[in-house]
Amino acid sequence: MVKSNFRLFSGKYISWAVFFSICLLLLTGCFSSNSKPLSICFSSDSTKIELNNVDRAGLWRLSSLESRDSLLKELVVVLQSPSEEDSLAMELPLSGYVTLSDSNVVFKPDSPFVKGRGYLVVTHLNANFAELNDVFHGEMSTRLQPLQKLLVR
Repeated sequence: MVKSNFRLFSGKYISWAVFFSICLLLLTGCFSSNSKPLSICFSSDSTKIELNNVDRAGLWRLSSLESRDSLLKELVVVLQSPSEEDSLAMELPLSGYVTLSDSNVVFKPDSPFVKGRGYLVVTHLNANFAELNDVFHGEMSTRLQPLQKLLVR
């Protein structure tokens, strides 16, 4: 019987493999846990704006906060574009309230949306500093960029 000095499955090699596996899982868990991009659209009856595919962990943390009303107003901002007759040409914030459900965030304005008018939705939901690929290439941003979408009623 030939005795070999090489042990493929010795404790030293297994512990390094376990260590690298845990590091890889932690690294990928810190970035973009939701594979679907955030969807911002009008509801079917065009009375609300729905933000779908929100990260579940983020929704859970928002729902567990004591005073979340002021935080939600800053996380989801809706700006109304000026009308054609308006000479000031400023986008004005639209007042309303934000509600959470188990799968999405909904913005309901105090006054109904005007047909033909544009609404810019600005949010920090699902925003991150960089994707995993950007981290490996050293292209991380130092500022968190909000997600924006222009909706026309």
